Amino acid sequence: MLNVGQGDSFYIRTPKGNDILIDGGPNRSVLSELGEVMPPYDRELELVIATHPDADHIAGLTELPDQLKIHTLFTNGTETHTPFFESLAQWEKKHHIQVYVPYRGMRFDVEEGVWLEFLHPNPQAYHQDVNDDSIMFILHYNQFSALFTGDAPKEIEEEVVEHYSLFGITTVDIDLLKVGHHGSKTSTSRTFLQATTPEVSLISVGADNTFGHPNAGVVARLQRAGIQVFRTDIQGKIFCTSDGFQFFCQPEQF
Repeated sequence: MLNVGQGDSFYIRTPKGNDILIDGGPNRSVLSELGEVMPPYDRELELVIATHPDADHIAGLTELPDQLKIHTLFTNGTETHTPFFESLAQWEKKHHIQVYVPYRGMRFDVEEGVWLEFLHPNPQAYHQDVNDDSIMFILHYNQFSALFTGDAPKEIEEEVVEHYSLFGITTVDIDLLKVGHHGSKTSTSRTFLQATTPEVSLISVGADNTFGHPNAGVVARLQRAGIQVFRTDIQGKIFCTSDGFQFFCQPEQF
């Protein structure tokens, strides 16, 4: 979990050296953060996922194509009048970036043993609020799993849980949860936590932000459920490592 202030940005490096970036934070600080975690010889991102077009998630992405080669970009299909989307067509042509919109039920194989399972958006029901169409997906690495939620609110969390229940699946068992909407009270319902049963949670949030994130009630809910909480406003970057079976997380300063 990169420390980009009041925003989201997560970097994943796979066993075979594929690089995935989930969101880019609110400004160019994502570049310096990536510089500290990517190998200096690696100037390529195999996959970038823009969960939804809020500036605190995508503004930093506008800096990337001129600095790093991007192979594939996933967006949630919602376009807005932002520098990110105004540049998108030029990126596709100039940098040959492949752009796709994932959908509920889609699987994307990154490499052997590593794949993404998309839970949202639902192409049959787009919403007016861009948060409601945040890309939600589970990163699977053998038996390890991490759920990324963008800014999806409780209503979407519960819609996803209900979707699984239609197939007789009452628990979407994960190990690691990226807490929705920076720990806002609009996300991370008790029902959702009971259905996903994470052991560790990550909250990407800026220190002394004006939104009151993370909400004290949400943090207390996570702790009552026995879920370990890591947050960038207090601990800075958070490093999580897995061998595909066990995993552990620790702050940059420990």
